Amino acid sequence: MVAIKVIKKEKFRETPKLNEFLMNEIQTLSKIESPHIVKFLEMLKTSNNMYLIYDFCNGGTLENLIAKRKFLPESECLNYLS
Repeated sequence: MVAIKVIKKEKFRETPKLNEFLMNEIQTLSKIESPHIVKFLEMLKTSNNMYLIYDFCNGGTLENLIAKRKFLPESECLNYLS
């Protein structure tokens, strides 16, 4: 099972820096090996869209967890960041 982020190619014309941001995201996530960070798998292009394919993660995001609990103890944070 995977997660797919769809980006319309017209967005790249509207936001000139978007391609740079996208390539930075892909390069960064491709280098990271952590059970706490979603892994980038592949990028596909069609005439209208770009598709970024990631490992599927059904546990939510760290941002969601912090919003729900308001804070995380340092010991728990270290677990996610190691």
